[in-house]
This record gives sequence, structure tokens and C-alpha cells, in this order.
Amino acid sequence: MAGLEPISEAAVTLTVDAPDLYAGDMLTAVGALLHIAELLSEGTENAAEMDWVVDTISKASPFAVALAPKPRNRMAAEAAPDITRRIVRGLSLLQETGERPSDFSDPALIAAREMSRLTRRRSVAMQLAAPGEHATITRDVGHAVDRILAPSYHAYGSVEGRLDAINVHRDRYFFVYDALTGDSIRCSFTRSLRLEQVAQAITERVLVEGEISYRRDGSIASVRAEALRIFPGEADLPTAREVLGILKP
Repeated sequence: MAGLEPISEAAVTLTVDAPDLYAGDMLTAVGALLHIAELLSEGTENAAEMDWVVDTISKASPFAVALAPKPRNRMAAEAAPDITRRIVRGLSLLQETGERPSDFSDPALIAAREMSRLTRRRSVAMQLAAPGEHATITRDVGHAVDRILAPSYHAYGSVEGRLDAINVHRDRYFFVYDALTGDSIRCSFTRSLRLEQVAQAITERVLVEGEISYRRDGSIASVRAEALRIFPGEADLPTAREVLGILKP
């Protein structure tokens, strides 16, 4: 894609030292790192946009791959170094304190957990570095994410947002994207809520009622949906003239 040149001096480098490094494991770890980079890129100010390219790769032991930001505009170029530092600082915070980085969304946390899975083998050592930042990654990152995302209490209530991504393979669930936070909320549903009703609501703004699972920080972990209501679209809302007609005696 057209844009500026990759910024090598702002690269984030993943290093893995292991006697037997399987290709699938390494691809998973690099893919998870790339996902975190893309998620944090989306959250930068001024709608900064960038791609990520492989800057360097070392196949000798230890294996190392550096991902460099390739900005599409000047604003993205200015934001790039901060993004790679935030990636490493976030992983370091999870590793050292178990606390949630303020700029790590649920998908970013899940990607961090996925990246750390490789360290479940005792012989694997993983490091992450960016200019001025360094982090050691162990299975503690995955444990921290599990604690952060685990539900703490339940209450009946409702969530509002745009419905997307229906799944009916094994588990039946859909996602609602919160209009205020931008978070995706997984909503499971049983046969008491008809699939046709859920499918009809795809891409629509909806109100979902049911048992809500909350995390310790008060954020929503998931919903067991029992009822679904579609909000009317703008085309279905009455005009000002129609409202005045209704109000006239």
C-alpha cells in the first residue's frame, strides 16, 4: 500500500530462544504481536493510519523478528514510535504487576495471552523490545489476562449497541458493539431466542436483555441473552411534522 517508508528505528522486536521452535507456534506468536500493534494503531490520535512490515528476521538461535511501522501519512509517522513503546510497556505491565494496561482492549489482552502461550514450555524464553523499552514475557502474562477477563459477579440487565458476527457452530452467540466504549460484548443465546430473530437484527442497533457477567473493574465480560429488541432506524422514525400531528388535539 502506498505511504511513507517503514520506520526501522521504531520497530518492535520479538525474540524467542528455544531448543525446538515449531513454525506454527512462532507464527501464532508473531501474529498475536501484529494484532496488538494493529489494535493500538487504530486507537492513536488524529486517526493515524499505518501498516506493519517485517523489518528484520533472524533464523539463527535465538529467533528474532522485528516489525516496523509503515505509516500512510505524516501524522501516523509521528505516532509510530509511541505505539511500539506502548506495546512493550503494556506487556511489561501485565508481566510485572498483572494489571491491565489502560490502552489494551479485550482483543489486545486476548492477543497478549495468545503470544505468551509459547512460554508454557519451560525451555522457551521470550523477550520483547522497542526503543527505550524491554519486557520479558512468561506464562504470567496469560495468567494475568485470565484474571482480568474473568467474570466476578452477575446481574440481570441490558446492553445496547450494534449487532454483528453471529455464530451457530457448537455454541450460539453474537457480538454487540457498544456505541460508547467501542468494546465488543459476546452475547450467548439459547433456543429461547430464535435464530431468525437474531439474524434479522444483524448490523442493527439493538437492546439485549439478560444475565450480564461483570469483571472486577465493572466492565462487561459477557451476556446470556434472553430478549432482543431492534431500535428503529432513522428512516422509520416519525418526522417533525408527523410528531406535531400526533400532538394536536
